[in-house]
Amino acid sequence: MKIAHLFEGRILTISNLLSVLRVFLVPPMGYCFYLFKQTGDPRYNYLALGVGIVIMLTDYFDGYLARLLKQETMLGRFLDPLADKFTFYITGTLLYWYYGYPLWVILAVLARDIFALAGGYLIFAKKNIQGTPNRAGKWAVFFMGMSAVAYILAPTVNLYGITLQHASLALLVVCLVVSLVQYLVTYGALFSTGDR
Repeated sequence: MKIAHLFEGRILTISNLLSVLRVFLVPPMGYCFYLFKQTGDPRYNYLALGVGIVIMLTDYFDGYLARLLKQETMLGRFLDPLADKFTFYITGTLLYWYYGYPLWVILAVLARDIFALAGGYLIFAKKNIQGTPNRAGKWAVFFMGMSAVAYILAPTVNLYGITLQHASLALLVVCLVVSLVQYLVTYGALFSTGDR
């Protein structure tokens, strides 16, 4: 597949526009983080959360609408995960900078993504099969969002020494590990048989 193949068929679909919108919403959310740290006004936190909820909704609805409206495209399959990665890494870096979000979480996601990308590239180069995200990876994206909310709101809920931040990060790590195992199994099967 060549880059030009991404632009075959329909380009301006609702789903593709939602993926692009997700990327463009990250800077306003980051600006709200900055304003909260400068002023201490909690309204900026709530505004950032509102933008974050819209970002999460665009992540859900871009794929859903593509299937519902039969607008699945090669460009959409490329844009959606790219928008997810961009959104997570920029938002994660901002959360680390402004709210103390753990850097190791961002690095763990990066390591998983590098493995998935390298494996996907090899499968595509050797078998001409385009990889797809796995279910545990989609749950990981959800728990990334939940952990971000926990760090922004910083609730004081503490059950036996476990905070909401701890719980959301633990669920995220479980999803990352399961996602990595799923990639290993899928890539192994594809390399040995060529079947999904």
